[in-house]
Amino acid sequence: MDYAPFGPIDGRVYVEVRFSFAHHGYYALPIMPLLALLVGVFLISFDKRWAIALVMLAIIESVANQQHDFFIKDREYVKLQLTDIANQVSNSQDLFALASNENPNEFYFLNRKGWIVPNDHVVPSELEKLKSMGCRFLVIRKERLLETPLLEKVFENQDYLVFKM
Repeated sequence: MDYAPFGPIDGRVYVEVRFSFAHHGYYALPIMPLLALLVGVFLISFDKRWAIALVMLAIIESVANQQHDFFIKDREYVKLQLTDIANQVSNSQDLFALASNENPNEFYFLNRKGWIVPNDHVVPSELEKLKSMGCRFLVIRKERLLETPLLEKVFENQDYLVFKM
């Protein structure tokens, strides 16, 4: 007989927690001191050579598991131009809306305050709400453009479009 203390939800909870830790490692920081203590207690039960080998294996795995963070992906270089684009079309106090996939990386490079708007929310009613809250410009990455908004275009290059609200 299988024992499942939480019934069918058990597997889903594990998947959700595993996904969060894998993509947001900072959630694990508060438990690191306890984990270090437990690993230390575990390692003293081994022969010294085996303990060193296990620690070295863990270090190698940790570095290999994060190797993708050591380099900037080629497709991400286009974000570096956002500060220059924002400086060309606005002053530093202007508020921006950024049509994006809800990842704030592009907003960091934009170096402005404002809102991240999901691509499917770039519609007149949403844009009017943003404008009423003080938004002056809308930035859209061309590869994410679903529909061209009926706004005045103030900047365009091979990667981005900027519209005045």
